[in-house]
This record gives sequence, C-alpha cells and structure tokens, in this order.
Amino acid sequence: MSRSKCSDTWLRILNEYEPHFDKIFNDESGKIYNFVGIVHGSDDYYYVMSDSKGFTVLASCVGSLDQMGFTLAQHEEVEK
Repeated sequence: MSRSKCSDTWLRILNEYEPHFDKIFNDESGKIYNFVGIVHGSDDYYYVMSDSKGFTVLASCVGSLDQMGFTLAQHEEVEK
C-alpha cells in the first residue's frame, strides 16, 4: 500500500514510531525486546516487539509503547 492511500492514523503512527524501529526496549519486568516495526492487522495496528529467542509480542497501537509497558532502553543496558 502506498503512503498516499494510507489512513491518517496509520501515517501518524508511522511518522511517530518509524525512528524507533530496530531499537531496544524493556518491558515492565525488565525483559529486553527489539522493536521490529508496526503491522496493520485486520482489526487494529500493532507494535511488533521481538525478544532474543524470537518470541514476538504484538501490542495494540491504541496507546503508546509506554502505555503498553515498553520503555526505550538506555544505551548502557544494550551494550554487549
């Protein structure tokens, strides 16, 4: 789908979160996830988070990543 045919909501979410794609986030328990991107499902838009074992979490874009329990990890937390 071209961006010109996308809904305003989809474009707003993409513009806000695209700079965070492939960044590391922590959930409320401290587990580390890679923010893979956003997917348009049949019923909603979802943030796609993947852990180091390949487990994927879809979090509804109804709220922000913060509201879904994810916070951007500090640089020191993700260094290997």
